[in-house]
Amino acid sequence: MPNRHLLEDDEHLRALREFNDLELIGNQVDWESFRSLLEKVWGPPRTAGRGRRSWDYLLIFRSILLGVMNNLSDKDLQGNLLERWSFQYFAGIEERSRVPD
Repeated sequence: MPNRHLLEDDEHLRALREFNDLELIGNQVDWESFRSLLEKVWGPPRTAGRGRRSWDYLLIFRSILLGVMNNLSDKDLQGNLLERWSFQYFAGIEERSRVPD
């Protein structure tokens, strides 16, 4: 495998963003305006106590939207969130290893 320069990866990401409709959509919506509604529906997020902390509601909401927009099963959505940079960016996933199951 040929050696790649770190800046080549940055250029690659910049080029992907030019053709990414998800980024355009994601930047047009005020996602924070949904947070209070989601908390009314799902209750307050769990931040302490036993068990895992709750996933960020906006991350879950945006992931569900991706699944609906692309007609994906839960398993396929998880796979796409693990593999696709555009899905990760749209959903707000900052750590590639932290994808909802």
